[in-house]
Amino acid sequence: MPNMKIILPIFLIILAFLLFVGGTMPYFIFYIFILTFLLPLFHSLIILNRLKGSVQIPRESLYAGDKITIKYEVNNNSRFNIPYLEIQSNISKNLTGIDSSTVMTMLKAKKSFTHGETITLKRRGYYEIGEIEITLRDVFGFYALKKKITSEISLLVYPEIINLSTFRITAVEQKEIL
Repeated sequence: MPNMKIILPIFLIILAFLLFVGGTMPYFIFYIFILTFLLPLFHSLIILNRLKGSVQIPRESLYAGDKITIKYEVNNNSRFNIPYLEIQSNISKNLTGIDSSTVMTMLKAKKSFTHGETITLKRRGYYEIGEIEITLRDVFGFYALKKKITSEISLLVYPEIINLSTFRITAVEQKEIL
């Protein structure tokens, strides 16, 4: 959101000048001032409404210690370009405890952006994952709108397999079944 400490006094000065003086030029300045803040907001809201995405993970059996690649895809289905897009994923933090870096990009109209992240699975368990947070900013930096994109996916990580070279049962432990 724009800095209201600066914007509000300018708005009040322009409005007071408009009301007391009137004329074509004060109205022109007032309309330009209003459009400077409304157009980027409407532009961002339209894009945010048409923004889609997904998270993809491998479907095979996974074990602790395996490396996997998680892919994020963001689709811009609107007719407008996105000048500034941040993608933040918490999936890596849920699986490994390490924060992943924020991806910043721009996205043209009717295009998609794909990013892959390779992580090493540290612990076994069942993880419900699939949420990324997208921050959309307008070209002037006035507004930052956020959207969470979720995919209903889960990840089952099995314990690390340990190969036994021998498995001997001593004679004392053997029982005879009658």
